[in-house]
Amino acid sequence: MIETKDLILRKAVFEDWKDLYENIWRHAESAKYMLWKPTASEEEAKARMMRTIDYERDHEGGFIVQEKASGRAIGFAGITEIGPGTFEDTGIAIGPGFVRRGYGKQVVNALVDFAFGTLDGERFVYSCRERNEASIALASSCGFVYTHSELRNDPRNGEEYTINFYEKRRKPMKQVNITTLGHACFLLECDGYRTVIDPYAWGMVPGQPDLHVVADAVYCSHQHDDHNFLEAVALFAAEKPAPYTVTEYTTPHDDKGGALRGMNTVRIFDFGGLRVAHLGDIGCFPDEELAEALKGVDCMLIPVGGYYTIGTQTAYQIIRAAGPKVAIPMHYRTDDTGFDVLYHIDDFAKLWNEVRYADDTFTLTPDTEKQILILNYNHK
Repeated sequence: MIETKDLILRKAVFEDWKDLYENIWRHAESAKYMLWKPTASEEEAKARMMRTIDYERDHEGGFIVQEKASGRAIGFAGITEIGPGTFEDTGIAIGPGFVRRGYGKQVVNALVDFAFGTLDGERFVYSCRERNEASIALASSCGFVYTHSELRNDPRNGEEYTINFYEKRRKPMKQVNITTLGHACFLLECDGYRTVIDPYAWGMVPGQPDLHVVADAVYCSHQHDDHNFLEAVALFAAEKPAPYTVTEYTTPHDDKGGALRGMNTVRIFDFGGLRVAHLGDIGCFPDEELAEALKGVDCMLIPVGGYYTIGTQTAYQIIRAAGPKVAIPMHYRTDDTGFDVLYHIDDFAKLWNEVRYADDTFTLTPDTEKQILILNYNHK
C-alpha cells in the first residue's frame, strides 16, 4: 500500500467493482486515450473486477486508487519493469468526477517514489498520447523529460495515433554537449566545465571564421597551426576540477611512422562512464593498444579528409572495428570550407547506409542511439 496526502494506492478487492464501475469504467471519456472500452453493465464490471484482482496479484506494481476523504475507489495505476532498473507506467486513470484536484500528480509521484525507493529502480518511463494535453502537462509538472514519439495502432478501431515518451531518473543523467567549432576543433561541455580541443589559427582554414572561445581547459593533438592556436582560447581565471579523466595515446600523423608529419596525440575523455575520443590528425590504423581502448567509446571524433590524415576508407574501417555509439567526422572539405586537397564530406557520407545531420551542437547521453552524425553541414 502507498499513501499520499489525499489518496491510497492499494490492491483491489472484489467490493471495489461498484465504485470503479460508477466512477471510471463506464465513462467513455476515461477510456478515450486508453486501450480499453467502457464497461457496459454491472455484470461486466464484476467480471472485470476479477480480472483486475488476478492481474494485481501477479504484478507488484498494480494498484487501485482510493480517495481518503470518501473512501471510494476512483481509479487505477501501475508500473512494470521493462528492463534492469527501468520501470514504465502501465496506465494511470482517475475518474472524471475526481479530476482537477491534483490527484494525478500525487499518483505519478507516488509511483516514481515506489519505483526508485521500494524497487530500487534507476529510470522511470511515462507515456501518453500526443493529443492528451492533460497528461502531457502532468509529465512536465512531475519533472519528466520528453525523449521521443512513436506511431501506434489502436486495437479498438485500427486508427493510427502518436504516443509520446518521457523519462525521469533517480540520479541526474550524465550528458556531454559536443559542439563543432570547425575543422578538427570541438567544444566539450559537461557540468558547466568547458574544454576546447585543437583550436585552429585565424585565417588558416579556408572558409572558417576566426575562432574566439572561452573555456576551462584546452588540448592540442599536435603542433600544427590548424590544431594548436592557443591564442583563440581565453581560459577562465578560476580553476575548477574537470568532470573527466583523460587517457592519451601517441600515434603517427602519417602512414610512415611519423617520418612525414611527426606524431599525433589521441585523447579519450571519460566523463564518468561517457567516453569521448578525439583522434586528432591520426594518420594510420590504430595499433593494438589504441584499437582496444577505442572499442565501444560513446562518441568518436575522427578525421576523414585524407592527405594530412587518414581518409574516408580508413576512417570507415576504424569505426567498424571500434563500434562507437556515435561517430562524428572532422577535418574534411565541404563546398564552402576546408582545404582543397581533402576529401569532401559527401565522400565519407556515401559509405554508410544511413547518416544523420544536425546543427553545430549534439548532446551525448547514456541513451543516445547508435549513429553516424555530421554536425553543422547543410546537406541538400
